[in-house]
Amino acid sequence: MKHLAILAAILITAGAFAETNALQGVWTTGPVLSQLGMVITEKEFKADGSVSTRVQFLQMTNVPPMVVTGRYSIADGNLTTIVRGGTNTTPCTVEGDTLVVTDERKREVRMTRKKD
Repeated sequence: MKHLAILAAILITAGAFAETNALQGVWTTGPVLSQLGMVITEKEFKADGSVSTRVQFLQMTNVPPMVVTGRYSIADGNLTTIVRGGTNTTPCTVEGDTLVVTDERKREVRMTRKKD
């Protein structure tokens, strides 16, 4: 019985690790209309559990990109981020080179894996 519990824990951990590995890298949206005009958003998920989000304002060339950093984890198809002390959990899937995240308004946000 003890061996079954250990095996179950290993399988659960391996599944979460595989989801995290699938997410690692830089993901980007195309130009998207926001309240402040057209923007491009990039998210970089690192192996150490950190995430960086960079928003580039395309129409306001005198405004530097907005960058926020935090921590992330993924389990059971849900992406949890902790940024500036706030926690957000959203459904997400990786479909090949496309990351699909459902935002707080229940809209799908599609990001493409950025090639080096």
